[in-house]
Amino acid sequence: MERNLLRAWRRIQQKRVWRNRIKYYANLGNQIIDCETHRFINPRDWKVYKSKSWMNVLKTTATPCSCWMCRNYLYDRLDFKRETRRIIKEQMED
Repeated sequence: MERNLLRAWRRIQQKRVWRNRIKYYANLGNQIIDCETHRFINPRDWKVYKSKSWMNVLKTTATPCSCWMCRNYLYDRLDFKRETRRIIKEQMED
């Protein structure tokens, strides 16, 4: 019995997170790139995006693809690590 309740709770949480991610993409205010056609689309109501097949990717991951536009990172983590390592190494040598 508890196993079924836990499974149902996880499904509810998965749907909640997916809905929040769709709302985030719908409320960006900028044009969004459609991953299927690679064209810019104007933001619409988040309920419209639920029917899009490329939004199903957001159920399991936070970004639809790994390009720099979809990741929305301010900096690349690997470059940041390299730069930090270089600074520490220079300080150790002094």
